[in-house]
Amino acid sequence: MIPVQTDRLRRAWGRSMLREFAAKQQIVDRGHVFSDLISERDGWQLGVLAAGCEALASARFDAGALAGLLHSEEKRLDICAERLAQAAPGAGAELAGMALALVYLPFTIPDTFASLAFESLDLRQVARRADPDRRLSPRTRLFFADRLMRNRTVQGLIAATGAAVVLFENGGAGGAPFDVEPARLRRLADFAVALAPRPALFAAMLRACDEGDWQRADELCRHVAGDTGRDEGENARPPWLADCLVLTLLPTCDTIDAAARLLAVGASLAVYRSAATAMAAAAPDPAAPDPTTVESNLARALAGA
Repeated sequence: MIPVQTDRLRRAWGRSMLREFAAKQQIVDRGHVFSDLISERDGWQLGVLAAGCEALASARFDAGALAGLLHSEEKRLDICAERLAQAAPGAGAELAGMALALVYLPFTIPDTFASLAFESLDLRQVARRADPDRRLSPRTRLFFADRLMRNRTVQGLIAATGAAVVLFENGGAGGAPFDVEPARLRRLADFAVALAPRPALFAAMLRACDEGDWQRADELCRHVAGDTGRDEGENARPPWLADCLVLTLLPTCDTIDAAARLLAVGASLAVYRSAATAMAAAAPDPAAPDPTTVESNLARALAGA
């Protein structure tokens, strides 16, 4: 028998991770996303996030393959585990989960939301910024832009981000390439590194966001940006507020958990492959178990066959 809880792992999510995470994001409490209770672990995870940004920006991690895994309806977790290992080579659960979260999040939504706080934009301009690749139908683009403009609260932003993920997929963007520029990822990485040793400042940012004080939140963000060497003052595009919003909107609880589940399956599969090979080498007689049969049985068990 397999020494992992396959019944628990088998149905880790529904048809796809992406739909699971997007649905949860639309109903999550704002206090969870914009909590100002910052711990040492949060600071450490900001460093891991920065590493994930750099791995994607440098193409060391395959963003397209990670996006494909999020969209995949593959039920065999051993296959998903192998895809994750190939897309994020050498990554542990934290780093692989951060990469999945970065690929999941449509940066254009928090970037546009942050711009609305400081620019006078009309409906069509917001639609173009939120959906620059025209993944949505014209009516849907305008409807989405209207809702983004009208609901300028953190709860509205949380819901809009989750809705955008589903709408982009429904608009045929499931196979679209990861389109966040390396420079945008590296800017976020620098911001995360500069923010990591300042939990009190991070907490103050999130409180300002939760209160809808976008001017105050952006001022605090620009204070951190001054340490990155990228500060462009009030002319930064998108505003530095967007980086704070991206950091807190990333569904890292879900993606890190998913990565941990998949890596656990991958590790078990590797152990059984090694054991099968050892058995074949030690007992080469016809009655010895066929290692390919052992591996096949393992795959069927993981798939729930």
